[in-house]
Amino acid sequence: MCDVDVDCDFTITSTPGFPLVLPAGNSVEVEITFTPSAVGAQEAFLNIVSNDAYPPGDNIFIPLSGWGVDASVDPGELMATVIAFFDESVSGGSIAGSGPGNSAAGRLKAFGNMLKASSDLIEAGAYDLACTQLQDALNRTDGGTPPPDFVTGDSADELAAMIMEVMDALGCL
Repeated sequence: MCDVDVDCDFTITSTPGFPLVLPAGNSVEVEITFTPSAVGAQEAFLNIVSNDAYPPGDNIFIPLSGWGVDASVDPGELMATVIAFFDESVSGGSIAGSGPGNSAAGRLKAFGNMLKASSDLIEAGAYDLACTQLQDALNRTDGGTPPPDFVTGDSADELAAMIMEVMDALGCL
């Protein structure tokens, strides 16, 4: 928890000024920008101190939540690099679909779609959903079962490491 006079992960970006005293029955809208300094899912509280007679001296805590990302890297650019690597590896033959019969081609296509969906979620700022999608993609290229891998080949380990790098930047791991 922090005070408006202290460095916080949130800023109050619109308000009539502090300290703010409101007559009984009035209200004010306050706009807050929450920018977590740590990666991954983060929470904070905005503390509003009240001098109301009932309950006397009560504090009101408003929960804030957000998703922090590593500011030193652009997860969208990392994801674009992963997709380019995947496409080049498929074209070069160092990554192929995994599975019996005709399922290998379908799994390879599905894996590519998982990477594209992850990229779209990152672009939309839906980092928690991107983490879920990336974890599923990682599980499909890690050599372990279950679930079954969708890709195989000489570059599969490098692809898995690149996915983990994106996940780390997003705070998924």
